[in-house]
Amino acid sequence: MNRHLLIFILLALLSSALTYTVTEHFLISFLVGLIYGIAGIFLFAPRLEKFEKVNKRFHACYHFINNFIIALSIKKTLEPALESASFAMDQEFNEIMNGLEDLSTLERLKYLSNDYYPFHIYQLFLQVVDIFVEEGGDILEMSKHLLEECRQQEEYLHTVDSMGRRKNIEITLLWTISLSILVILRFVLSNFYIAIKKQTIYLVGIALIMLMVLASIYLLVYRATSADIKGDSKYEKVV
Repeated sequence: MNRHLLIFILLALLSSALTYTVTEHFLISFLVGLIYGIAGIFLFAPRLEKFEKVNKRFHACYHFINNFIIALSIKKTLEPALESASFAMDQEFNEIMNGLEDLSTLERLKYLSNDYYPFHIYQLFLQVVDIFVEEGGDILEMSKHLLEECRQQEEYLHTVDSMGRRKNIEITLLWTISLSILVILRFVLSNFYIAIKKQTIYLVGIALIMLMVLASIYLLVYRATSADIKGDSKYEKVV
């Protein structure tokens, strides 16, 4: 079980337990937990998992392009540059390369653009490599625009990630404090709670509050996974 599924399953259990604590109504508590569980398992977790995979792959692509260009500026030919750049890559990357030994170096680089690196910057990288193979020249000079775009996209993703973390902390603290106050009042004002706990307006109000929390989680997940990572067309987003 991946960590996202585990987190949302625990969140569903926690939301159900919290609802029952402040309402002592089993059906409402069960429905709240069920809605949280369905939303987390089928909506939030897959979206987060996909985004993290694409985001991680983009960062790997960025580092590979930089490493390859630097290696090529020193080695002057593709094969040793690829071997040098591959040392810094993960096991998955090297397994793919090992499975493409029958292809030429240029063919292996182009193969990665199919599914592994479906990014606009990788297409630019392949164009630069093609020009270098056909005409030669200073690969560092030829790659200036490419490296600048890589750097800007990398900085953009770091900024989005930082802002997302800050918003997550702010919203989590806000709802934690609000729900904690609700639980405290349930025990501090026990007599008042006994008088209202079976009233429909109270039960509906608690259910709406829990749905508002779920809506906040949805907005956080959506915003955190809405970075504009360009695909193999500059007008197409990967995520």
